[in-house]
Amino acid sequence: MKLKEYVVYIAKLVEKYPNATMVFSSDDEGNSFKEVRFNPTTGKWKNGEWLPNDGTKKFKVNSICVN
Repeated sequence: MKLKEYVVYIAKLVEKYPNATMVFSSDDEGNSFKEVRFNPTTGKWKNGEWLPNDGTKKFKVNSICVN
């Protein structure tokens, strides 16, 4: 999913549930849930590898990690 698509869903939820707590599932089956505790992070996602944008490397950001 692209960020521009995701923001449409989030905007609707914010309108309806502005004080809802954000949680995430550990997997597709929902075997455990935890509260989102970190701010989104920019980085590069390529071939299943995540490189955070920590300022030490120069690359084009192509993804956002939401937790």
